[in-house]
Amino acid sequence: KRIGDESGESVHKKQPYEYYCVLDFEATCEEPNPEGYEHEIIEFPVVLLNASDLKVKDTIQIFVKPRDKPHLSDFCTRLTGISQQQVDAGISLTAALHKIHGFLASHGLVEGKYEDHCLKPGQYHSDTGSWQYKFAFLTDGPWDLWRFLNPECQRKHIRKAGYYDMWVNVRYLFCEYHEIHRANIASMLQHYKLEFQGAPHSGLDDSKNIARIAVHLARDGCSLRMNDGVHVGGKRHGRRRKSSRSKRGRVR
Repeated sequence: KRIGDESGESVHKKQPYEYYCVLDFEATCEEPNPEGYEHEIIEFPVVLLNASDLKVKDTIQIFVKPRDKPHLSDFCTRLTGISQQQVDAGISLTAALHKIHGFLASHGLVEGKYEDHCLKPGQYHSDTGSWQYKFAFLTDGPWDLWRFLNPECQRKHIRKAGYYDMWVNVRYLFCEYHEIHRANIASMLQHYKLEFQGAPHSGLDDSKNIARIAVHLARDGCSLRMNDGVHVGGKRHGRRRKSSRSKRGRVR
């Protein structure tokens, strides 16, 4: 049975990519975050969604040891459920990026070394015409890859693979397709009469629920296309359209 597919139906349109890597980071935080606070990723999960049958093929969860703020705040532990022991036993962000690359390679989604997929400093993929992959990352909003991964890699001089430069912003797609202005994970699940499964603010559980939303959008006939990313200078460029539906409610 498909994740989030209560009806068991399998009608959905062909998607632009063969696989979607659903991602939702957890990062260091305080309450409140001081001005200029720099987050560090502490949980790096990926849920691999097969676009042909809308089934989750595999998952991976990596705990990352923060370099600059090695001790988690009590608020961060309460919010995310991630313990100090888990991050102490974690790996560096560089090692996590290489491990995710190995995960992708194990499913035939990338070839060669991680460094082979890194662009020169200051360069970004900014056009789907140059996209050489049969998968795309899919997130709830722009924050994970634009506000967390990209600046942390820049600060720490970590080489970032080009396949993190562009992604599917499922929140934008949901709003476009259903012609509404705002949404979040809870409201998107509620729209499909689904309850959140797992623990909120667990990166892996959040990713699984985002995948459920993507499955229902795809079954509705929505094209899970790339619509967000970063470009030169690390600035964000969203591709939000007024609507992705025709008068008949199908994707143009």
